[in-house]
Amino acid sequence: MNKAEYSEYLNHPLWIKKKEEALRHYGRVCQRCGSSTDINVHHKTYSPGKMPWEYPIENFQVLCEECHRKKHNITPTTKICRTCGKQISDKYDYCFSCYKSLNLKMENRVRNLETQISAIGRETSAANANEIKRLREERETMLANMRRIQASLNSLQEDRQEVQTQDDHPEKRSNRKPEVFIVLIILGLLTGAFFFHTLRSESNTESTLVSEAVSTPPLRAVVSRSNEPKEIKALAKPDNDRMRLGENAKDFVPISQIYRHIGRVITTVAMVSQVIYAENGNVYLNLGGTYPNHKLALVIFKGDKVKFGDLKYFENRLISARGKLSEFMGRPQIIIRSPSQIEGL
Repeated sequence: MNKAEYSEYLNHPLWIKKKEEALRHYGRVCQRCGSSTDINVHHKTYSPGKMPWEYPIENFQVLCEECHRKKHNITPTTKICRTCGKQISDKYDYCFSCYKSLNLKMENRVRNLETQISAIGRETSAANANEIKRLREERETMLANMRRIQASLNSLQEDRQEVQTQDDHPEKRSNRKPEVFIVLIILGLLTGAFFFHTLRSESNTESTLVSEAVSTPPLRAVVSRSNEPKEIKALAKPDNDRMRLGENAKDFVPISQIYRHIGRVITTVAMVSQVIYAENGNVYLNLGGTYPNHKLALVIFKGDKVKFGDLKYFENRLISARGKLSEFMGRPQIIIRSPSQIEGL
């Protein structure tokens, strides 16, 4: 297996699943130096013909980037962002903010190119045909660059999430237990003092409280009246989406509430904000916002992509999506296997 093939296998869903299993088993911290940044999963041994995910859990070791390089005898190099000059990992060319800015500029450029192609295409001439060909080649180059940048963005986002989850390590949790215990004792004492004071006050002013309770309207009625318009307004849009679904309405969950339904088969309605054709062959439809601010991702794996047409058709369109809701790297997603799971509205 050459280096290029091995790199491609590291984007495979089975390796991503195995990597997460190793991180859960050993913790998201370097087993050599204790660092929690730039975490990698290292193979202790390699066997010819075996895929990266076919090894037992005992064959893996969690290492930071620096320790991983030392393990493979790779000399580390320093790098700075090409745009802002900030020091970054040598895996990337730009920092996270500059990658996002560059990706946005390329998206705008691609939209302008598509507008130019559409405008020129209405006139038929040899000169226009050459211009359309040039513009299409430029667009394809921009799309390839966008896919490469998006892959780097995904990798950077994963590194950020690994850093953010360092507090979930058992050692960190155990260090917080005494502090939490002390806070709970203080809260218990304060609560007991408050109730003792309340009971004494009630025994001294019982007649006054009874007269006020009789003359004052119930607070519950006031609260329910003040909340009623807000509830109606909040339910208006989900009800409209539910009416569009017909017989699938029984599984309907508003996109704003999907975090409560991980593991269930649901149907939801939302705008497709972004369609990404990734370098690994997968396609991602981001609903309710562009990456990484989307609310839900529809994932179509490389092997299923042939069942669908041009998925760019759904971009900026309202759709309904149905399937089992799962979670990957803290983000909700639905795996789309069949075109019947997506329907334009």
